[in-house]
Amino acid sequence: SGEFNTLNIPKAILGRIKVATYQRSVTKKFMPVLVQSKVVRTGAHLEKCLIMVQIRSNLKNKGSLKDLIVCCAVPPTVISKTLKITTGEGIYDDFKRIIRWNVKELPVGNSLIFGAEVDVAMKNILVDDLPKFPVLIRCSSVSDNV
Repeated sequence: SGEFNTLNIPKAILGRIKVATYQRSVTKKFMPVLVQSKVVRTGAHLEKCLIMVQIRSNLKNKGSLKDLIVCCAVPPTVISKTLKITTGEGIYDDFKRIIRWNVKELPVGNSLIFGAEVDVAMKNILVDDLPKFPVLIRCSSVSDNV
């Protein structure tokens, strides 16, 4: 049924010869989900840190985004035991130092805001510095390429 081409490479040159290359590129005209995050230091001595994350489904999407997982990493420059989730029904895993919010569905054009606050480890960071809270999103869509 199928025909195979066989390429024999002598052991003497194995690992020093390029057999094939592969490249694929996809151009997306728009991102299906938009993410904005903001970190602010507050308090009399800037000892607190407020984190806000907003996600929005693009208006050009053909359908809803489903089974979204929004994760926010908590850096070592904050005191994780003081973390409080202020917006959204999130779960904080102190071992992994990750805040996770689960969303069943985000309709086209809709947005959600998530938030948390935590004390800053003043010994580990300068007063003017903002801790970094990387955000990762995972979702699925039947109608769009995500």
